[in-house]
Amino acid sequence: YAFKNYHKIKSELMYNSFTNKIFVLSGKEMCHKLLYDKNANDYDCAHSKLYRREVFQGLRFPKGRLMGEDTAMAYLLFWNAETVVVIDEALYLYQSKRKDSITHAYKPQNDLDRPLSTRERMLFFKKEEKSELFYQSMYLHCNALMVAGYRLSKCGADYRDVVRSYRKELKGLLKDIVRADLTLKKKILVFLGSLSPSLWYRLWEKKNQFRKKKVWKEREK
Repeated sequence: YAFKNYHKIKSELMYNSFTNKIFVLSGKEMCHKLLYDKNANDYDCAHSKLYRREVFQGLRFPKGRLMGEDTAMAYLLFWNAETVVVIDEALYLYQSKRKDSITHAYKPQNDLDRPLSTRERMLFFKKEEKSELFYQSMYLHCNALMVAGYRLSKCGADYRDVVRSYRKELKGLLKDIVRADLTLKKKILVFLGSLSPSLWYRLWEKKNQFRKKKVWKEREK
């Protein structure tokens, strides 16, 4: 399993994405990086990588899932891989911010699909009895539920039952979050999201905007 670094295009800017280093990790170590690293979105996506056929043994991308299909597969591929190699040479072109892309053209289906993938990932690490990865994946699943629930609450009565089910699931996870080996900040954020989804979402958006600006500045250097 190997990563090829890639170019991302923003207006006339082309730059090397996420790393200027070469590193080699085990598949299990890469699962940790996938859940904790600031560049997790780059590791999560299917493009810009070369795969050995063997890591797909018994695995298929979930049929019909438009958003989160990469999330549903990345951790399983890493788990199956003996070694993951990330190189610093940009060999892939990726056009960012294309308005008609699945990522940037919002559809309610996106927020029906993604929590399915984050839930599957959480349950996988629970089954494997990897407590650190389970707790972090549970925290990320709570984030997915809060984002999806808030967005769908703005999409009309057709999604009311889904929003209720997300909030019910989130409240059911709160006890586990409190007991989990997570930072106090993460626990507070999940608790805040369960009490006030709109306030949590505004904070989440501002955090993402700040993080993206910081990443762009780092990558433009």
